[in-house]
Amino acid sequence: MHPPKIFISATSGDLRPIRQIVKEALLTINCHPVEQTNFEPDARTVENMLRGKIGDCQALIHICGLRYGAEPDVATLPPGTPRRSYTQMEYHIGRQLQEQRGDDHFRVYTFICPEDFPYDVEPDTEPQEKRDLQLAHRSLILADPHLREKPQGREEIQLRILSLQEQVHTLKAQQGGIGRMAKAIFIALVVLSITTLIGFSWLGSKDQAPRPRVLDKGEKSVVVVMGEDVEYEKKIRDSFIEHLRSGLADRGYKLNFETFNPGFEPGSYAAPDPIGHDTQSHAGRKWSHVLNDIEFKISRRKVDYFITLGTYATEAIKQAGMHTKHDSQLIYLGVTDPVEAKFTGNPDTAGVQYGTGGKDYGRMMDSLFKPDHTTRQIFLAMGV
Repeated sequence: MHPPKIFISATSGDLRPIRQIVKEALLTINCHPVEQTNFEPDARTVENMLRGKIGDCQALIHICGLRYGAEPDVATLPPGTPRRSYTQMEYHIGRQLQEQRGDDHFRVYTFICPEDFPYDVEPDTEPQEKRDLQLAHRSLILADPHLREKPQGREEIQLRILSLQEQVHTLKAQQGGIGRMAKAIFIALVVLSITTLIGFSWLGSKDQAPRPRVLDKGEKSVVVVMGEDVEYEKKIRDSFIEHLRSGLADRGYKLNFETFNPGFEPGSYAAPDPIGHDTQSHAGRKWSHVLNDIEFKISRRKVDYFITLGTYATEAIKQAGMHTKHDSQLIYLGVTDPVEAKFTGNPDTAGVQYGTGGKDYGRMMDSLFKPDHTTRQIFLAMGV
């Protein structure tokens, strides 16, 4: 199998060293970096060229700085077409491909560099008009529900690219598997046809009816997002999962769950960065990484419920709009003040508040899921 192709999208005037760092990191993880450094002046020609080149890749890495960069001749823009630099065009083409193909066949990884990022010395000073266009592009990215990261330095970008190895190789395998899938479907249809013919022949020779099939309602898929890596949160999670598994089994469902942990060290647990925040904190980077990991792992399957432990984990999922995007329900466990956190009053969100007075959270949460009226309410709310 050929290595995955990753398109690098970044301006050369202030991010040339970063482009080289990304290129070398991609080669290290056995990916083929793709760049476009020469552009024709006609907007219509260059857009078609970029669509072909980016469309041949499995992902696009967009690094957004403060510089607008080169652009097509404005006079060649078709009526109604927004004015964009070449780098901005690459980003929007990548997003369109992601929407058309789905996250499991094309992915855009976005890095938005803060003002104090170690930029390269610019070859010239751009006019204010171009600066304003680039600021508008940055604002669009910050307001977009897709995940993005805010690196503080060059080494952080390098480490993040190196960590993408599993994701991009999986994207390549999935994209390359489309042809094999079609062949497999054809073979399966042939086998099914033969089996059906044999089955009808066998039924014709029998007087007795086949045994009725036992109906199975299937499974419920749950994603658990931890807050702190502490014992009482594990007790809450384990208690909830134990009773959820039992309750679902009684209703004919199997439980499939996966836990994600941002990995906060003791004393470093903090909230995700607010939406639109231009610089990314240490905690913000941790939440970005775990959200990216969740998106990658669940991109090809349905998720029925997101279960969050604590206020900050719940904030992270709600800010990313993950439960809305996947048409799922959000259930928070152990939020100190759901009203103040604005987690109440949403039809797709429910949960349980922390107790007070030094209670053991594990036993307290366990009591909520005994077979009584509370349990029936919980499962009624979950639609099972």
